[in-house]
Amino acid sequence: MKKLLTLLLLAGLFAACDKTPETDPDEITLSYEDIADKETYSFTAPAAWEVQIAEKTRSASWLTIEPMEGPAGAAELNITLNEANTGANPRSVTVTINSGGKAFKTFTVTQHSQSSQEREEQDMSNFVHGTQSVYQYDGSAQTCSFDVRSNCNFRIQANYHEGEPGWITATQITPAGTNKYTVNMTLTANEGDNFRWVELVFLDDKNFDCWRTAVEQFKGPARQQGKYVEALEQNQYFTGNTQTVQLTVKSNFAFTVIDTYTLYDPADWLTVSTVPSGSDYIVSLTFTANDFGHERLAYLSFEDEYGAVYARTTIMQDVPK
Repeated sequence: MKKLLTLLLLAGLFAACDKTPETDPDEITLSYEDIADKETYSFTAPAAWEVQIAEKTRSASWLTIEPMEGPAGAAELNITLNEANTGANPRSVTVTINSGGKAFKTFTVTQHSQSSQEREEQDMSNFVHGTQSVYQYDGSAQTCSFDVRSNCNFRIQANYHEGEPGWITATQITPAGTNKYTVNMTLTANEGDNFRWVELVFLDDKNFDCWRTAVEQFKGPARQQGKYVEALEQNQYFTGNTQTVQLTVKSNFAFTVIDTYTLYDPADWLTVSTVPSGSDYIVSLTFTANDFGHERLAYLSFEDEYGAVYARTTIMQDVPK
């Protein structure tokens, strides 16, 4: 059985990077045909722990992770692929290890599709390279551009993750020198209540994925230079019990936390308050007990008095154990 294992450090689109030991990879990437083969994930938990898989992939029958819980101390997860990925695209699950009532470790398991693995194993003569993994813009209607380098013909596929499809066009590609191209984009005004983003996939003439980047558009006005809110973890997981959790956030201005989008009514299952604490701010999250039988989510944005967004995080509450 052919086996491919790549350990990558994720440069997440919206998450701050944690320093983790080399034995704790942020991503485990496996061959599309690694059936019944196992990989392991080792860690040392400060308290009793349990494994949680993101809800949207909770029913992933192609993957088994064992054990799902354990006591404090050194532990090892066995990750087994149950079937080949016969689809056109890779597939992934995000795995979180909760310990002591909060998220302790998070990593992603990705299984190649046959076509995506062939892309990695073929002669990598075709390339597209950009300079940024994320391009950020304010909420106004605007035309903008960025440069890429490529030695092949390519097209751009837009995968919309937030916002109605069609708010951005990136079809105009103009030569700008030897192996250099300018991608021209037109963004409509973001008049919604949330920030929005789209992933741009650069495909060569064989439809192989050469490069990816993201375009974020904040709601409302542009962020003011000099202001900041310390980057937060992209996803934060909490148990399903009634509780209050305090987060320490560094910022040089008095921000407002907005619950921009909440899934699973009632919307008052999470209450957020903020108080200054020296040069930091304490953000208190008060949860009601989750008796809805499924995970529920809240999307929080940290905004200034003009509505410009400086940071975001996703709060996920599990069901009680």
